[in-house]
Amino acid sequence: MSLDHPFADLPRSAWWTRGALLASCAVGVSLIALQSRQTSRLEAAVADVRQLREARLDLAQGFLHLRQAGRPGAPYTRAQGLALLRQAIRDMQRDLSVADEAEAARLAAGAEHFYATLQAWISAGEEASGLDAELRAAFYALESKADSFDALLENRLQTLSARNRAEFFWAAAAAAALLGGLCYAVFRVRRERDRADRELRAREERFRRVTESLPQLVWTCTAEGDCDYVSQPWLDYTGRPLADQLGEGWREAIAAGDRPAFQAASRVACDRGEAFDTRLRLVR
Repeated sequence: MSLDHPFADLPRSAWWTRGALLASCAVGVSLIALQSRQTSRLEAAVADVRQLREARLDLAQGFLHLRQAGRPGAPYTRAQGLALLRQAIRDMQRDLSVADEAEAARLAAGAEHFYATLQAWISAGEEASGLDAELRAAFYALESKADSFDALLENRLQTLSARNRAEFFWAAAAAAALLGGLCYAVFRVRRERDRADRELRAREERFRRVTESLPQLVWTCTAEGDCDYVSQPWLDYTGRPLADQLGEGWREAIAAGDRPAFQAASRVACDRGEAFDTRLRLVR
């Protein structure tokens, strides 16, 4: 017996479950991509802070080495101090991925001024002592600009971290809402399908009770002509077991002389989707 099912057009593989799984995978990939972009931005900001602080450390050490060189027992040489200072100046003049170009330009200008003063101090040779005050002033001015720029980079790093956390929070919240909605939709669809299944079983049971109580012989077939239900009076009349009656086996109960005409009429009716009347004899 085949009754209309409200979900008969849905594939048995549960398309909504596959859709929910695909959506979950898409959400997961999106979150991973977002975290990757955030990590890249944060790593660039951290690299800027590290570069500047290493340059400031080289600047302080180089200036100390330069000032201490030549004194009795000094562990540093003038060449070491100059090498550190030149390295620090190159790092401070290197492009940094920061939005405040004016502050970066001031730092680069301070580094250039300090380098020019340093070159003048080196060229003075024996008379360099006269430029000591100017060199110290240029050093402290550069250190002040570097300190301001360091604070700017630190603030940018904190702002970026806060923005990353906010972005990921809202993205995760949206993903949770989406997945929650999908889960709710799957739950509703499955519940409706379970309800439809229960109603279908109840309808089939009522149909069976009615047909079993009739003295007439009742059977049903699918659109392809295969038998999917026979009543108990049919079984009693034909004397054949149920397993032999289902599918195409029920045609064996039709008299041999009536089978060709019945099969031709039923085939035409099935192809056209129309009802038909016929007479046939059943054998026992």
